[in-house]
Amino acid sequence: MNKTGATRAPHVAGAFYPAEPDSLENIVAQCIAGAAETPVADAKIIIAPHAGYVFSGPIAGTAFKPLSRRRETIKRVVIVGPAHRVGFKGLATTSADAWATPLGTVPVAWDALRTLLTLPNFHVSDRVFEGEHSLEVHVPFLQQVLGDFEIVPILVGDASAGDVARALDAVWGGPETLISVSSDLSHFLDYETARTLDTRTMQSIELLKLEALDGKGACGHRAIAGALSLARRRDMRVTGLDTRNSGD
Repeated sequence: MNKTGATRAPHVAGAFYPAEPDSLENIVAQCIAGAAETPVADAKIIIAPHAGYVFSGPIAGTAFKPLSRRRETIKRVVIVGPAHRVGFKGLATTSADAWATPLGTVPVAWDALRTLLTLPNFHVSDRVFEGEHSLEVHVPFLQQVLGDFEIVPILVGDASAGDVARALDAVWGGPETLISVSSDLSHFLDYETARTLDTRTMQSIELLKLEALDGKGACGHRAIAGALSLARRRDMRVTGLDTRNSGD
């Protein structure tokens, strides 16, 4: 796959987050400033939500805020999340050389993507990214806390935890690489049901029980399961920082 020189325009600016640069910068700054301090300063993998910022921005702020302490270290972010709009098999990325948000453009790490494209079930498809928000909404937060970095965008379709784990393992890197998993938890439930299910999902994630995850508990369950598979293999630990639902 050759580089195209193209930039992916933002698809959900003005919907999931403000389209005006000043407004976007302000809401991201507020979400980060309002986040509680966390002792987990050097996480290799974070899981952050992808709903509209007015709903999940504060939780996202909690996940992304600690990264500012590694602003000079983290130079590559692998963003992996679920496809909401187009069904497809395997894992996909875009043909773009950069992704734009109202805060500017972020280059795509094509050296990493060329490695991923040697794996089975990994392909380029701009079509499956049309109108897709799960990866895009992480980018403005990353722009705010990291400044200068590149991204490896991975959209997960019908793929196994093993497929996702192989892809993440191939671009694992060192301290310069962060993995940002995009997922909300339960959807469209009453408050108590949501809280009960989300607590169960959170416990499964913290205990690395990837087999217990499904689409009812987390829309990004395939991405999370792949990350947890690697975490289990590498003897890593998971710490929950914040979880809320739409009732909150």
